[in-house]
Amino acid sequence: NITPTVDGCLIVGYLGTNTLQTNWTPGTGFTADSEQNTSTNADTLVESLVQGTAAAQDANATISASFDWSSIVAAFQPPQAGGAAAPQRSLLGVGQ
Repeated sequence: NITPTVDGCLIVGYLGTNTLQTNWTPGTGFTADSEQNTSTNADTLVESLVQGTAAAQDANATISASFDWSSIVAAFQPPQAGGAAAPQRSLLGVGQ
């Protein structure tokens, strides 16, 4: 997991399995931005949320069966006072 130190961070999670999987459910508060089944027997999910209050966060999701899986999570801080607008998923090109 990751622990942002400021409020309003954009949290992005990437999850994958080594088996074709068609039923991802994003973790609590996350939005599914991209889900892809590939011809190489892999399946991935990109999910994101803008965190209101800084707290420990992990990338998680539910899949419909038991598979080997992996995940990674990243946090992007909002700009400081006087900077640009707060982060939005569209700034990273996800969810479009």
